[in-house]
Amino acid sequence: MKKSKRAEEKSKKSAEQALKLNQELEEKRQELQNALVEAQSANKAKTSFLNNMSHDIRTPINGIMGMLTILEKSGNDGERAKDCLNKINESSKLLLSLVNDVLDMAKLESDTVVFSDESINLDQVCQEITESLSFQAEEKGLHVIGEHDDYSGIYVWSNAVHLKKVLMNLFTNSMKYNKVNGSIYMSMRTIERSEDHMTCEFKIKDNGIGMSEEFIKNELFTPFVQADNSPRSDYNGTGLGMPIVKQLVEKMGGTITVESKLGEGSCFTVILPFKIDTNARPEEKEDFNADLSGVRILLAEDNELNAEIAEFMLMENGAEVETVKNGLEAVQHFEACESGTYDVILMDVMMPVMDGLTATKTIRSLERQDAKTIPIIAMTANAFREDAEKCMEAGMNAHL
Repeated sequence: MKKSKRAEEKSKKSAEQALKLNQELEEKRQELQNALVEAQSANKAKTSFLNNMSHDIRTPINGIMGMLTILEKSGNDGERAKDCLNKINESSKLLLSLVNDVLDMAKLESDTVVFSDESINLDQVCQEITESLSFQAEEKGLHVIGEHDDYSGIYVWSNAVHLKKVLMNLFTNSMKYNKVNGSIYMSMRTIERSEDHMTCEFKIKDNGIGMSEEFIKNELFTPFVQADNSPRSDYNGTGLGMPIVKQLVEKMGGTITVESKLGEGSCFTVILPFKIDTNARPEEKEDFNADLSGVRILLAEDNELNAEIAEFMLMENGAEVETVKNGLEAVQHFEACESGTYDVILMDVMMPVMDGLTATKTIRSLERQDAKTIPIIAMTANAFREDAEKCMEAGMNAHL
């Protein structure tokens, strides 16, 4: 009897363990199934994105190549040449915008964007955005209305690059998805303020083509998706603008909301908190003078086209330029010259034989006084903030 009861208890325990194991296996199976569905959805979106990108990137490249062919055959037709150059310029801007979106999204997804704060003036940020974009909007026949509170003497701790990217993405979207003779309204106002903190509301509103509720809810902030995915869409882009905006806003501690109706327009509202820089003093702006007459420059650049462009622009403004093709040659030329031969070194970062960071460190370690004091300026396509910091750590004075 005892044996039978013990066996019954053991059997019951085994059954419970088996049931628990089955439940755990079912949960794991469901998790794997969900992960598979998510992965398939993400892969489908990325495949669609790559197909769109291959088209969207080829379009401006083909435009540039085509305009260059026309330019070559235009002879002395000045008006035709001017038109070609304008179209090359526009295609170049579109291509750069596409590439920048992809790089920004990659950095955000891998969580490698550096969110370091600096003291910035909100008035200045808004003015720079308005000046750079209002002209483009007016060229498209759009009417721009801007109003904001007076922030002329107020400095806050934030990141100007990220804030500008948020506002510029929203503004360019309002331009892109607007109507003929449409309008864009921009505003910035304080909604809360204490002695050392403030919260600002940024609003960008248009009367363009608008979006459906379903698109806003399910797809607006999803990477690689556009509201109009038709093959003949006039709205070129990566579908990354809004996901980039949302991630930047959230990483800055803020929120973004949108109201929109198809055919009537959209209104984006961004709310961001800021810590006030109570010790800030307005900077006195110096007059910029592009005259480089007599300035002697050592230019380290391995790309022949980049070197040719830099030489032309510098010499046009009066500079004397000597060009070398890698960091080692830059070190050797500097080491071989007399003290004071060069006034400044323009240093590419990615070069064969010796990169710009190593070259800078090597020059700074030389046993001569001008090696410690000569300005060394990075001139590079490595444009992220952490790239600039690496340049400063290597001993450079500035990053372009």
